[in-house]
Amino acid sequence: MTPLAPPGDIPVLADRVWLYTGAEGPPLAAQDEALRRYLANRGRGEAGRAAHAEVEQRLRGRLAALLGLPAPDIALVSNASEALNLVARSLRTRAGDNVVVNDLEYPSVVQPWLRLAEQGVEVRVARHAGVSLPAESLAGLVDERTRAVAVSHVSYQSGWRHDVAAIAAAAHRVGAAVVLDATQSLGVVPVPAGLADVVVASSYKWMLGGHGLGVLAWNTARRPLPQPPAVGWRSVGNLFADDRFERYHLHADARRFEVGFPAYPTIYALDAALAWLAGFPPADVERHVVSLSGRLVGELSARGWDLLTPDDPARRAGNVAVRSAAGEELARVLATRGIHCWGGDGRLRASVHLFNGDADVDALLDALDSLPADLGPRKV
Repeated sequence: MTPLAPPGDIPVLADRVWLYTGAEGPPLAAQDEALRRYLANRGRGEAGRAAHAEVEQRLRGRLAALLGLPAPDIALVSNASEALNLVARSLRTRAGDNVVVNDLEYPSVVQPWLRLAEQGVEVRVARHAGVSLPAESLAGLVDERTRAVAVSHVSYQSGWRHDVAAIAAAAHRVGAAVVLDATQSLGVVPVPAGLADVVVASSYKWMLGGHGLGVLAWNTARRPLPQPPAVGWRSVGNLFADDRFERYHLHADARRFEVGFPAYPTIYALDAALAWLAGFPPADVERHVVSLSGRLVGELSARGWDLLTPDDPARRAGNVAVRSAAGEELARVLATRGIHCWGGDGRLRASVHLFNGDADVDALLDALDSLPADLGPRKV
């Protein structure tokens, strides 16, 4: 397989192999011009602010199209962690209620709910077995007191892609909210946002945006907007209302979650990235990535690496992970050879996107094959 993207679109790939997108996507050539436009508009005074607003509105439309939700359902916050905290504090919970998570989650998906444990809310953890975490493991923890099931569409840890339809069916039977973190899937594989009550995502990974901007999409077709836990001048429709010293009037849409100016440089960068990604049919991207990750899973398994990622193409996306106590050191060694992966927490993870191809997989495999014995695979 050859990359779907022309090589000149991502200049940094000229001298390195980028299998790091699960941690950070590479910058695009188109973003140079976008950031120049941002700086130029900064110097235009009020006209520049109007230009910022135009780019922001366009970005909301691109995100809405990517998620299959209306643009008014999209809020722009500082990061996915902030989004998750806003959601956890917006859902009504009380002592005796419970929230269901799983043990393949990134800490930020779990921590906001642990804060609720201080108020008597139980956090129930579904456990994976081998490379699998079937939907039944989460569904079996759901009962009449469940208020939310918080789950990453694709696990940062193992690459497992959850069966969101089955999880949502179990949650919605008891009126629980499905809070879906799409950080490891949005921009590379389709996200079933319509099945979730809320979708959150970072912008600097698979969407190839930048830091300082997160997505909070509140699916108003499934659940009415709540009162937000924080308010600011961006949360209201009329900033200078005559009664502004007596009361505030929240936006009627998801913008009520926004309290102040967003990170406009990242808005420009993400707008450019999503315009670029829109040039590739989503079905082609998913097919390419699932095929490439499948090849990597097979090759690593054949070499004796202890795979965390499933072979089933329906249950994975772009992340492929192996167990390795030397994961962090492995990533450092690979980086000295121009191959960027992520290592740590007892793992080495390689992430493939539409700009990767067989040559990148070959380069990684050749490098791993040449490692000293103490850094090589733990036989299984």
